[in-house]
Amino acid sequence: ALPPCCRLALVLSSQVHAGVRLRFPLPMVRSLKGVASGSLGSRGRKLLRRIIVGREGKLAQHSLRRKQSRSIRSAAAAKESAEVGAHVGNYLPDACRGCVIVHGSHPSILGSSVAKKGSVPFQWNPGDKTFTVANASRRRSCFTYVTFSGVEVFNKHGDAFPVGVTRSDEGVVEMVTSFVVVVKPRTALKLCHVDANKPGSDIFAFPLEHLGVVPLAPSLSLPCPNEAGPEFGVPVFCFPLPVSQEPYLCTQGVGGHLTHFFPQSYHAIDLRCQLRTPVLCIGNGVVKEVAQKHCCGGIHVSNLSKWNAVSIELDCGFVVEYVHTMPGSTRVKEGDKVEVGQVICETGDIGFAPEPHLHIELHSSADPQGPSVPLCFGGHSSAFVPMAGRWYSPSGETPEASTS
Repeated sequence: ALPPCCRLALVLSSQVHAGVRLRFPLPMVRSLKGVASGSLGSRGRKLLRRIIVGREGKLAQHSLRRKQSRSIRSAAAAKESAEVGAHVGNYLPDACRGCVIVHGSHPSILGSSVAKKGSVPFQWNPGDKTFTVANASRRRSCFTYVTFSGVEVFNKHGDAFPVGVTRSDEGVVEMVTSFVVVVKPRTALKLCHVDANKPGSDIFAFPLEHLGVVPLAPSLSLPCPNEAGPEFGVPVFCFPLPVSQEPYLCTQGVGGHLTHFFPQSYHAIDLRCQLRTPVLCIGNGVVKEVAQKHCCGGIHVSNLSKWNAVSIELDCGFVVEYVHTMPGSTRVKEGDKVEVGQVICETGDIGFAPEPHLHIELHSSADPQGPSVPLCFGGHSSAFVPMAGRWYSPSGETPEASTS
């Protein structure tokens, strides 16, 4: 059964005597109690399927996956350092203002400690006002997203963490700080100092969940190193944005630490563009799904379950998803046949979107809710995979515009 996607009624704890733990349910941490997965709607359930790893599987398979995970992540880290350079994590920090990316560590958080067995995942100490995320698992890393609104959060130097803009479906705009947190096994990360008792303060978090084993990514170098084409497992498609507004900055690439670090979105690509930039179909196919009812945007964690998108099942055996699209901009409907290069919708900043951009990802038609698959643009002789911090046109990287 899928766990509910809800506002957590966080049980915040503090140690006041040796061996005695007092728990303080704080009313300012809002809760949607009793929310069941069935009440989320198809888009909410889809979000859960995409970012939450199921608990099924045998212990032997878990053991194998853990071993694979260690080797894969070590190789991925080495590759990132060598190829991505200044953009470690394959994302641009200035494209997600107000987001604090804590993948195991961060130079400004308060520190870390050992998480004891049975530790409460989310902890707040009313004495020193420390907010902590703890992973009591012995073997598996976990992740969560946390948003603080209506209150400042401070780093180890006493400075406030940056804030970013968020917008509700009703059009209410506020400034918030959001943390993207990956916690290693048996580790507690002390994220910040925050006065959770301040009137009007609000903490919103996704349940702490196990992080799945990510697949090996294709090399981020240009051009694509592998043989190109679906028959080789590396599809090559038309660029999804028009020549008229090129070049486009890639703000998050393969394995990006903002939202591309779990299997279902691991191979996704984010391209910065102006609002209402035409979105092009990357291949011939049939429109599978259209969602365009939301108007929210920005960095509030609740927006992770709200987004607009167009999904197209391609004739070549893949499903492509275009995400964060502008409401009411879709020019096709479910069941329509579409052709390569056809305008299908317009870009937006809907959902968990710090800025206007197009998020595009590819899945196998046989497993549309499963892990994403590598996506290359260009031609068979000049295929490329966009990297964060580099600029692209439909023909490939534009070196003179790239940033270091």
